[in-house]
Amino acid sequence: MDIETTDGIHEQLEGALGAGLFSSASADAYRVERTLKRTPAEVTELVWLRTAAGTELGPYVRKVISRGSGLGCAYVELFKLQRQGMRFRQLPRIIDCRESAGSLEVLLEYVKGWTLAQVVEDASPGDRDMLARELIPAICDAVSELHGALESPLVHRDLTPSNVICPDTRPRSAAGSCSAASPRPATRSCCPVLIDFGIARVWREGEEADTTHFGTRSYAPPEQYGFGQTDVRSDVYALGMLAFFCLTGREATPADRECGFACAEVSPAWRSVITKATSLDPDDRYQSAAEMRDALPGVADGRLCKHSGKPGDRSRSLAVMLTEMRERYLSASVPSFWSARNVLVCLAAAFILFACAICLFDEKYYVAGPLWLNVYGFALFFPCMVLVCGWVLLDKRWLFANVGILRRWGRKRARAVSVGVFVVAWLLLIVFVGICRR
Repeated sequence: MDIETTDGIHEQLEGALGAGLFSSASADAYRVERTLKRTPAEVTELVWLRTAAGTELGPYVRKVISRGSGLGCAYVELFKLQRQGMRFRQLPRIIDCRESAGSLEVLLEYVKGWTLAQVVEDASPGDRDMLARELIPAICDAVSELHGALESPLVHRDLTPSNVICPDTRPRSAAGSCSAASPRPATRSCCPVLIDFGIARVWREGEEADTTHFGTRSYAPPEQYGFGQTDVRSDVYALGMLAFFCLTGREATPADRECGFACAEVSPAWRSVITKATSLDPDDRYQSAAEMRDALPGVADGRLCKHSGKPGDRSRSLAVMLTEMRERYLSASVPSFWSARNVLVCLAAAFILFACAICLFDEKYYVAGPLWLNVYGFALFFPCMVLVCGWVLLDKRWLFANVGILRRWGRKRARAVSVGVFVVAWLLLIVFVGICRR
C-alpha cells in the first residue's frame, strides 16, 4: 500500500471520528495490545480501533492524559493545525484529540521503527561519528519543524534518545508531508520523527518561568527547573546532549562538562558545537535549531556525510544500518520454551522441590533445631533458592517474548531483580546456617 493511500485512510478515519461513527470514549472501542508507558498523569497504550463491521484498524498510539496535570496542550494545538490541512514530515500524525471525563484522549499514528537509543546502542563505535553526521542535522530539522508549527514557538522540553524514532525503511501505515503548502505526503524513509509531546509548551512573551517543571535530567537545561521560561534554546541544549550521546553511546556527566566534553569519541569540531549548544546561559547557545544545524560538522563545511554502504566500507549509511537491524530482528526467531536446556532445568527443579516436600513431612530428615526452623528450611528457603537458581539457568527468550510483565521490564531490569533476589536468598542461607550451628 503506497503512502498516498494510507494518508487517505487516516483522513477518512479522522472524518469518521469527527462524525461520531466511532466512540473513542467508549471503553470497548479499543483493543489494547500493550501498555507503553504509565505515570500518575498519563497512560500510553498501543491499541487497535474496533469497527462496527468487527474488523480492527491500527495499530495506533493512544494517550489518556489527566487534564489536572497541565500536560498535553501541544497535542491540542497540533491537532487544530492538522484539521486545517497542515501536515508535518517529522512529527506523528494525530488522528483524534478530545476531552472525556476530565481526561484528554489522544489517538496518534504509530511510527514503527527504532528509538535513537536503540540505533546508537546497535552501532559500532567506529560508525557513531557517521551516525551523528546523518542523524543530528535531521533531528535539528525536526525540532525546527516543531518550533515553526505555531506563531509562537512550540517547545518540546523532553528531547531524549527514547523520544526520537528512526522509522523502518519499509512502507508504513502512515506518513506526513513537509508543510501545509504541500498537498502530497512526503516519505519519511530514515527521517527521524519526534514523539511524546506531553510536556511540550507554547512559548509566551513576558513570562518569567514555566508553570510546571519537567524533563529528563541529563537533557534538560537549567531554565527548565525554574530558572527562567523555556524557549527554543532549551531544545537546542537537549540537541547538544543528543549529539554527545550519538558520538559516545552514553549520557554526559558533570565531569564531561567540566572538561569541555573532551573525550576520545568527540572530535574538536563536535566539541565546539556541543559546548556552545549546552551553555548554561541561553544567550550563549545557538539561538535556534536551524542555526545549530548550520554549524554542525559536515554541514558547515559542505561535506555532509553520505556513504554508499559498499562492502568493506567501514562507515555505513543510516539506511543500511536500519535495514541490517530489521533483518537481525526478523531472523532472530524465538525458540520454544521447552528446549533441551529448559527441560533439564525444570526436571532438576521439580526433583528438588519434591525432595523438599518429602523432608517436610518426614521428621527423620529434620536437622537439629526447632520445628519452625525445619518448616522454614524445607517449605520456604530451599524452594525459593531452587526457583531463583532455575530462573538464572533458564533460556528466557521465550518468556521475554510472551510474558507481558517481562516484556515491559526489559532484560536489564529483570536481570537486576534476579540478582537482587539471589543476593537476598544467599543472605537468608547464611542466617539459616548460623541458626543451625547454634
